[in-house]
Amino acid sequence: MRRSTLTILIAAAVASASLAQGKVPPPKDDAEVPELIKTLKKVVKTKKGVRDGEGQQILDKLSSRWKKLNAKQQKAVTKAIAGCFKAKRKPDQVLLYRAAGEALSHFGRGGAKALAMVVEDRRFRNQKEWVVFRALMIRFLGRPAVTTDRIPKLLMGLCVKDNDDQARAKAGEALGDYHKSKQEVRKGIVKALVKGLEECWAESKANLDTGDLNRAVWAKRWAVIQDPWMKSLKRLTGQSFKEVRPWVKWWNKNKNRNWDKPKRAKPRPR
Repeated sequence: MRRSTLTILIAAAVASASLAQGKVPPPKDDAEVPELIKTLKKVVKTKKGVRDGEGQQILDKLSSRWKKLNAKQQKAVTKAIAGCFKAKRKPDQVLLYRAAGEALSHFGRGGAKALAMVVEDRRFRNQKEWVVFRALMIRFLGRPAVTTDRIPKLLMGLCVKDNDDQARAKAGEALGDYHKSKQEVRKGIVKALVKGLEECWAESKANLDTGDLNRAVWAKRWAVIQDPWMKSLKRLTGQSFKEVRPWVKWWNKNKNRNWDKPKRAKPRPR
């Protein structure tokens, strides 16, 4: 009895000392999480997505609890949800996939790494029947605004190299989520978007030959990417232009300036 009492007193003293130093002890394990993960794994193994509605509900529960979990359980939940993409589903059975992608987009670095793997997965890349789904995953990839693990580089690469115009459009849109990132990151993104817009616009206006297939490809691409890319540029810079040339002019003028320098207030007229 004395030993157990002494142990409790020591533990209480350690906890009090940690709180006094500003250290918040990690939350205890959520007792329901292991069971939710176990059920989710069963859903993944179910054929033809017959339990995917149940899986979506489980994903919602896990996602809503994620921020309050300790680091160990957060990692376990992220891994389990990423495992949803191992389920064998057809293009018209994406309920579980979409719910998993939505959840991962709120899980910071770990979620972004998992989404990047989905975006680059051969099952979905360059497959017409998966175009809409993959574009959505690309859009989700921008939400965490993760600057590590080459995520910005991946998104910028998708903007200018992907074979699908919807993927390019969503990648540019996703980059707008980096508007609160460090100036160095924002400048790199703005440079890529402005140059990409300039190239696409120039190629779409290269000649007046309506039979030029290359020009037609670029004209179609321009119609798809113009609006989402310019909206992202507005979020990243605070500027608002509806044509390419003003964006190019603004970039050339401001690329070496300090974008975060506070603006001087204009003196009030006496």
